[in-house]
Amino acid sequence: HKGSIENCLKDYAGRVGIIMQTMVYSTTEPDKGVQVAWVRDALEIGADAIATAPTIYGKYEMEDIAMLAAIVRDARSVGIPVIAHSYPRGTLLSDDKRYDFDVVSRCVRAAAEAGADIVKTWYTGEVRSFARIVQESSVMVVVAGGAKMETSRDVFTRAAEVMDSGAAGITFGRNIWQSDRPAKMLEALKLVVHEGKGVDEAETLYRK
Repeated sequence: HKGSIENCLKDYAGRVGIIMQTMVYSTTEPDKGVQVAWVRDALEIGADAIATAPTIYGKYEMEDIAMLAAIVRDARSVGIPVIAHSYPRGTLLSDDKRYDFDVVSRCVRAAAEAGADIVKTWYTGEVRSFARIVQESSVMVVVAGGAKMETSRDVFTRAAEVMDSGAAGITFGRNIWQSDRPAKMLEALKLVVHEGKGVDEAETLYRK
């Protein structure tokens, strides 16, 4: 978020890639997204990309998609790419359906058709079904890390499966910074994502 960038990352602008989030959600009304940052904020603080998070299968799905489309319009006018965190997390969908092919595929398509440059979504749990989502998408698709996984090997396995599906990459958070060795975790994941190495090689580097 822009406050964190201004207070913690301003010295890194131009040195590392910075993505500014534009939306927040209430814990009391989880379907309701509110825009709290705009394209002009991204320009002022030196962000390289903008992220927004429409809630699909929520009570305000259409409003969120319209918000995404408006952000895309403004961002495109100044050449800033938009990443849509398009998850099937709305309250109108039961928990046992959130990783189904049809559900995840709809989330990706909704964000892509609203103009997002990259869509971040949940992994379906198998390479074959997610590969179909990637192949049918008109934009780059990346996978969220989700909840903290039990072991480092689980993290590397998920990353390898995602890359095998043809996805553009991974967007892991807590599975990196909440690991015992965040820097090593990042190095090991780079082996999998950028060098095409296997799970065993990543695990060896992480434990070294």
